[in-house]
Amino acid sequence: MRRRCARIAILLVALAAGVPAGAQPIATSSGPDEVDVTVYRNPNRSPDEPFELDWLEGYALISETRRISIPAGESEIRFEGVAGGILPQSAIVRGFPDGIVERNRDAYLLSPESLLDRSLGRRVHIRRTSGATGEVREQDAVIRSGAGGAVVLQTAEGFEALRCTGLQESLVYDQVPAGLSARPTLSVRARASRATIASVTLSYLATGFDWQANYIATLSPAGDRVDLFAWLTLANGDETSFRNADTQAVAGRLNRERVEPEALEQNALSLRCWQQGRTSDLSLPDTSVAESLQRVPGVAIDAVSAEDIGNFGVGEIVVTSARASQETLGDVKLYRIPEPVTVNANSQKQVAFLEQPGVRVDIVYRQRLDPDDDDEPEHASRFLVTRNRT
Repeated sequence: MRRRCARIAILLVALAAGVPAGAQPIATSSGPDEVDVTVYRNPNRSPDEPFELDWLEGYALISETRRISIPAGESEIRFEGVAGGILPQSAIVRGFPDGIVERNRDAYLLSPESLLDRSLGRRVHIRRTSGATGEVREQDAVIRSGAGGAVVLQTAEGFEALRCTGLQESLVYDQVPAGLSARPTLSVRARASRATIASVTLSYLATGFDWQANYIATLSPAGDRVDLFAWLTLANGDETSFRNADTQAVAGRLNRERVEPEALEQNALSLRCWQQGRTSDLSLPDTSVAESLQRVPGVAIDAVSAEDIGNFGVGEIVVTSARASQETLGDVKLYRIPEPVTVNANSQKQVAFLEQPGVRVDIVYRQRLDPDDDDEPEHASRFLVTRNRT
């Protein structure tokens, strides 16, 4: 009797913890407590070449500090909210009491396409709204095909394709299938001899960043001096924001082997209809993701297409009054922003980079002349010449 009561107690503890008996426990860190972002410039972009805002080819070193409750034994630790362009092979994790066993980059983000593919063969709900009467009707359905074309559903009335009845239709899911994450996630499997709260540091490289300096020179009336001012512009093309980050920029060419990040599954859902069966002959265009899927219960994510992610305009620039200071880092220069700043997703941030009044300059006129060229010579160009001995 005592042994039976002990087994019941163990079962109740497992149920109370939300972990099936014998399953590996999962500890999730939703975001960093402290974060450090060091941006490296695209070495192949010339100084006068502007950003390609939808294709940034610089990179960043991200270092995060997180406090995590680690259960005793072997467990899965999930780092949510890492950069979407993370290079998982570059990740270094420190602070686990007994080390880590393995690490994984969860490559399937929650998107309309991945949500539908992971629900193949499962029961969902199809909600239809009559455009004439506004009546809303909902019925059970089973997904019988993936997202690569017409989405075939089986209902009590037979088989049909989604959004091919001429009515407004959407799918409603009861839960998120296992393995999908609303945010980029890196997971590790760790061991601990006892339950503890550890301060863990996660450092990794991520693509989709860049920076540049833009100079303004105000010439004195006498033409012999200029007041120099410069902006340091940081660009983050990633879907992850880094709030209150200690931020630096590195100038100089580093010896780095180019490695492409693994592609995340985050595609839009494209729907097509056929012309037979119980569907109408109405040919619907590809629907937007927001129209084709409802928000999943319990997940704070808006349905957006892959094209919407990573696009940002030139005007989305945040200017801060912090001023960068220069430091020497080996053979390169590091410019440190003295106060924490937020490096938002899909945005640019400008900080004061340099201010030097009264710089001595000489004005030089240059013109290229070719004695063999019969055309009119080019106009002379005016240059401001100075020397930075420091």
